[in-house]
Amino acid sequence: MPYRISVIEIALLIVFPLILFYQRSRLTNKQSILYISWLYLAWFFSYACIHELSHMFGSWITGAKISDYQLIPPFWKGDFKTAYVNSVFENKIQTGVSLIMPYFRDIGFLITGLWLVKRKRTSNHFLSGLILILFILSPLYDILNNYSGFILRSSGDFKALSMNFGNEYAHALGLLFSITAVLFTLKIIVVFKSYPVLSIKK
Repeated sequence: MPYRISVIEIALLIVFPLILFYQRSRLTNKQSILYISWLYLAWFFSYACIHELSHMFGSWITGAKISDYQLIPPFWKGDFKTAYVNSVFENKIQTGVSLIMPYFRDIGFLITGLWLVKRKRTSNHFLSGLILILFILSPLYDILNNYSGFILRSSGDFKALSMNFGNEYAHALGLLFSITAVLFTLKIIVVFKSYPVLSIKK
């Protein structure tokens, strides 16, 4: 069941928006499929690494000792899920900052994505798609996937937050991050609606 939920979320939050995005372009179907495939693979093989690096950064800035880590799942062994950062926490501040750092990074990416689509519009189809998947779709997926994992499967970062700080705290943060991500995404979609008339300002 957890695997099926993740597949559905990837389809709805990553693949389907990319398809809709490129359907509005002047690309041929073959070109669109190539771009979507490249972008999806780039996201798939970098997503876990970026997420775990955020945990690592949270541990580092609070002085927590990082005891072990696996930033990239061992794809070559057929394992597409195992990535982690294990830290030795000495206080609640270290624990909390490390756990929620990926989601602050997600909001930062969404803010950057909004700035990029408003100020640095581009007619390059691949670059437009890269901005969409890296700064908009991926952060949205990261937040919603992890929070839904807590709600539906009682697992992940928000589960760890609930164990350390209480269930109400975990849900409050999960809802706050989710609502913020959705609102930013909707705002960005409004800006992106003029695509493919996204001429770059030289």
